[in-house]
Amino acid sequence: MTLSTSSTTSLDALRAGDLAALGAAVAGPVLQPGDPGFAEEIGGFNLAYTPAAAAVVGATSTDDVAAAVRYAAAPHGLAPLSGSSSQVGVVGYTTGGGLGPMARRYGFAADHVRRFTIVTADGMVRDVSEHGQGPDADLFWAVRGGKGNFGIVTEMEFDLVPVTRFVGGALMFGADDAAAVLHAWREWAPGLPEDTTTSVALLRLPPDPALPEPVRGRFVVAVRFTHLGSAEEGAALLAPLRAVAGPVLDTSADMPYPAIDAVHMDPVDPMPMWDRGTALSALPAEAVDALLAVAGPQADVPLAMVEIRLLGGAIARRPEVPNAVASRSPEPGIRSPGSAACRPGRCGDRMSGRDQ
Repeated sequence: MTLSTSSTTSLDALRAGDLAALGAAVAGPVLQPGDPGFAEEIGGFNLAYTPAAAAVVGATSTDDVAAAVRYAAAPHGLAPLSGSSSQVGVVGYTTGGGLGPMARRYGFAADHVRRFTIVTADGMVRDVSEHGQGPDADLFWAVRGGKGNFGIVTEMEFDLVPVTRFVGGALMFGADDAAAVLHAWREWAPGLPEDTTTSVALLRLPPDPALPEPVRGRFVVAVRFTHLGSAEEGAALLAPLRAVAGPVLDTSADMPYPAIDAVHMDPVDPMPMWDRGTALSALPAEAVDALLAVAGPQADVPLAMVEIRLLGGAIARRPEVPNAVASRSPEPGIRSPGSAACRPGRCGDRMSGRDQ
C-alpha cells in the first residue's frame, strides 16, 4: 500500500511525521524513497504508471492497511469512507457500493473511486479509471457497485474526505419502548439535515460478558446516529427521541473519526449470516406495525438484527462519473438491509439456500 502525495508540502509533512510509530503499528515493512525494496514494493504491473509516494507500507493484513490509511489521512484532516465496521475489507465494501455511517453527506464509497487494477476472467490485468474509454469505461462503471462479479481487484485508488471528528453513537431503548421509538424515528428521520445519517435496528443481543450490562442478553431498539457538526447541534437533533423514552444505554458523544466503529458496535467475531434487503419509498405507520409484528420483542424469530436506514442526501445524487450502484432516489427514502444475522442454531436450512 502506498501513501501518496501530490505536492511538496504534503510530502514534507508526511516525512516530518513519526514513521517509527507507523512501523510499530504494522507487521509489514515501512519504506521511504531510497530504501532497499522501495521500488519493488511500490511498482505495479503497469510500468507506465508509478505512484508518487512519500512512503510505502508492505501491508500483510487488513489491520496494516487500516493503520496506514489512518496515518496518511490524519495529519491532513482526512478520513476514508468506511462501513459500519472498519474490519470490513475495503475492496469488497467499496465494490458493493459502500453505504456507510456518513453516507447522507458523502454518498456511496464507490462514488469516490478513481482507479482499479483488476484481473478479469480471461486472466488479463487491467487498469481501469475515470479517464477510461470503451470497454475499460464499461468495466470501471460495473466494478463500482457490481461487487465481485467482474474480476479480482488487486489495487484501488480512492478519495478521502475532510473529516476529523463527528457527533455520534447509539441510543438503545428497551423492549417496552420499541413501538414508541420506531414510530418516533420514522417521523423524525426524514427531516434531518444531510450532515446527519441515521438508522434504527431491532437487536436481539446475546448474553455476552463483553456487552454493557444494560443491554446484555436483551432485546433493544438501537438508534444509530452520526452528525458532522457541533456537539450542541447533535444534542438538539437527538432531543426529540430522548423525549420519547429513556434509553437504557446512550453512547452518543463527540468522537474522533477513528472511533467510528462505536456507532454501530458491530460484532468482531465471525457468525452465520443470512440477509435480505429492499428499498422503500416511504415508511408509513402501518409498515412499522407490520415490522414489529414479525420482528419485534414478542416475535419468536432467529434474527439477531433487522435494520432500517434513512437514505436521501448525497446517497440519492449520481456521481460525476456514473457507476452501477442502485437504490438511488431523489426522495429521502428508506432502505431495510434486512434482515440480518441469524443467532447460532436458529438459521436451519435457510442458510444453505440463501442468495448471495
